[in-house]
Amino acid sequence: MLSSRNVGRKLSYKLNKTTNELYSSKNSLKEEEYNQAENVAKEIKKVPIYYVDVPGSVEHIRNTILHFSKNEGKGKWIIIMLDHTLLTRGRLGESERETLSNLQHMFMEIKKYNQNTIIQLSQLNRDIESTERIANNYMHFPMRKDIFGGKRNFLE
Repeated sequence: MLSSRNVGRKLSYKLNKTTNELYSSKNSLKEEEYNQAENVAKEIKKVPIYYVDVPGSVEHIRNTILHFSKNEGKGKWIIIMLDHTLLTRGRLGESERETLSNLQHMFMEIKKYNQNTIIQLSQLNRDIESTERIANNYMHFPMRKDIFGGKRNFLE
């Protein structure tokens, strides 16, 4: 999700208005509501959260993390969240699996040398909602093979 949408959701929550109400070109905010929105936006701006909305290669992600660690995040613990591992761009001719493997190796390297926590999100296969799994209580949890593009031994 784009960072502008995240900020819009935060504004929506703080102002107790839907995002449709905030983004509407038909119904303008009253002056009081506008001033309140402006004040909330200033408060959100103070929170040290940084977004990178551009998908990149493994190398680009590494360079972004290292640059941030040496500058804005210098001396601070950093939480790195990759909001969809499959959006990582691979090198020409590189398979999706190779790209994901290179991404994991890079994150293992990064976590050794910097103060950070890395959170990665990925899509699950549709098989997780199969009739067989729904009927069997012992299968009501994700397994490694459920990660989209992954295989049983992919992360071992």
